[in-house]
Amino acid sequence: MKVMILLIVVLLRIQVFASSEISTLLCGNLNEDLPKVEYSKYFSNYFRETIDVEKNNTFFKGLRKRFGKCKSSRFEKDSDKSFFVNLQSERAMIRLKLFINGKKEITGLWVDNVETSSRKLEEKVDYVCSSLKKGAELNYEKNFDKSFIEAVSEETVKSIFSNILKEHGECKSVDLSVIDEFSGTFITMHRSDLKFTISIDPKNYKIIGLLYKGVNLPKVKIESTTQLKKLLENMPGDTQILFKELGGKEIISRNLNQPFALGSAFKLYILLALDEKISKGEASWDDLLEIKEEFKSLPSGEMQNLKAGEKRTLFFFARKMIEISDNTATDHLLQFVGREVVEKLLKRLGVVHSGNSPFLSTMEMFRTRAFFKPADAKKYESSSREEKLEMLKSLSNKPYEEFIKAIQKWGNNPLYIDKIEWFSSANEMCNLFEVLNKRESEEVRKILAYNTPFVSKDGATYAGYKGGSEPGVITMNYLLEKNDKSFCFIFGQNNTKKALNQDYFFSVTEGSLEYLLNKKGKK
Repeated sequence: MKVMILLIVVLLRIQVFASSEISTLLCGNLNEDLPKVEYSKYFSNYFRETIDVEKNNTFFKGLRKRFGKCKSSRFEKDSDKSFFVNLQSERAMIRLKLFINGKKEITGLWVDNVETSSRKLEEKVDYVCSSLKKGAELNYEKNFDKSFIEAVSEETVKSIFSNILKEHGECKSVDLSVIDEFSGTFITMHRSDLKFTISIDPKNYKIIGLLYKGVNLPKVKIESTTQLKKLLENMPGDTQILFKELGGKEIISRNLNQPFALGSAFKLYILLALDEKISKGEASWDDLLEIKEEFKSLPSGEMQNLKAGEKRTLFFFARKMIEISDNTATDHLLQFVGREVVEKLLKRLGVVHSGNSPFLSTMEMFRTRAFFKPADAKKYESSSREEKLEMLKSLSNKPYEEFIKAIQKWGNNPLYIDKIEWFSSANEMCNLFEVLNKRESEEVRKILAYNTPFVSKDGATYAGYKGGSEPGVITMNYLLEKNDKSFCFIFGQNNTKKALNQDYFFSVTEGSLEYLLNKKGKK
C-alpha cells in the first residue's frame, strides 16, 4: 500500500514538473526565440516535421508583437492528453491548447482564445450585440469616437442595425477573435451568424472602426477552372479574372479586356510613375516630402493625422500608399509626380479609358460622392478634361464642414462607379505588373510585398499585392513568383446597383489562389 502511494506521489511530481517546464518554456518563447536544441527536446518529431523551429518562432513573434511579452504562465489539464497553458502577457491573456504524448513532448499547439487585459474591446463588442436587439438604444456619442461620427452618421448606423434585425433577428451571443488589444473580428449569432470587424481608440476606448461584413460563410474550395468560372458567372454584377504567366499564356481569364473600376488599385500607377522619376535621377527614395494640409484626404490610412509641415521620406509615403492604402500619402505622391505625368504613363501603357482623364486624387473622388447629383455625374462623364477639372475645382471650394456632413450620406451604396473612378482591364493590370517587374527595383518589390493577403510562403516564393474597394467595387491584384516563373493574378467585381459581399469575394480569392498556385502554377 505504501509503495502504491509512493508511486502515485512520484508520478504526480513528474507530471507537475513536466507541466511547469512546458508552461515556462512557452512563456519564454513568447519573450524570445526558442533555440533549436530546446525545440527538439520539447516538441515531438511529428510536430517538428510539419512546423520547424523558424515557423514556431515566427508564430510566437506575431503574438509578441500583438500582445507584448509574457509576464506569467499557468498550466491546466483538459483531458489525459490535452492541456491549456494560459500566458499572461503585457496586454492580454493568451490561452494556448496543446497535446502532449507519453514522452512529455508537444504534439499539437494552437491559440484557443485571447482576452485583452483592459477588457475594453470586449465591452464594445458586447455593446454591439446588445444594440442588435429590439428597443435597444444606440447611445451613439457615448460609444463611438468623434472621428467615426464625422464619417458615418448615426442614421446610417441605425439603418444598418435595423436591417440586420429585420433580416436576421436579435443578437443572441457573440464570439470575438482578438487581433490586438484594440481591434478584432467577431461573429454575432442570430438566425444566421454575422461577421464584423471592430477597432477602438487606445485612449478613450470608443469605437473608431466598425464594419459589418454580412453572413459568415464557409470557405470556398476551388477544385477546377470550370467550377471557378461558374462561381464568377453567378456572382452579382460583373466579374473579371486573369491568372497568367508573365510573358506567357493565360491559364484562366474572364472579361479580359473589359475596363473595371479599380478602387485603390490605381495607386500602382502612381508607384510606377514615382519609380520612373527616381530612376531618372530626379528624386531619391530617401528624399523628404512635406505634409501639406491641402493634400490631406480621408481614410483609409493614418497620414492624415500628421501635422502640416512634418516630413517623411518618399519611401515612407509609397509604402503607406500600397501597404495600408493611405489616401493622404497617395494624394501627396500624385501631386509630387504630377497628374499629367501619370496620364501620359497610362497612354504609353495603352490604358486609354476616358474616365482616367483627369487622373483623380482620392479627395477629388470623395468630393464627387459627397456633392454630385446624378445629373452632375452624367455631365462630368461627357465633359472634356478641362471641363472636368473645373467641376472638380468648384467642389474643392466648398467648406470642409459641409463636405463631412455630405459624405456621411454616401453610406454603403454604389455611386457613380461607372462614371467617376479609375479604370483598367485585367489585361492592363497584368501588363502593369509586368512593367514593374522588369524594372527590378528593390524598393518597389519591398513595397509591394508588405501586405499580401491569402498567399502563404508555401504558395509562392514572392508575392506583391495591391487591392482596392469602395461600395460596388472590389479588386485584388497580385504579382507572384513560383518555381522560377512570374505570374499575375487579377480578380475584380463591380456592381453599380448593390454593395458587394466582400467576405464571399475574399473567400473566392483565397480559394482561387490556393488552387491556381498549387495546381497550375507548379507546372
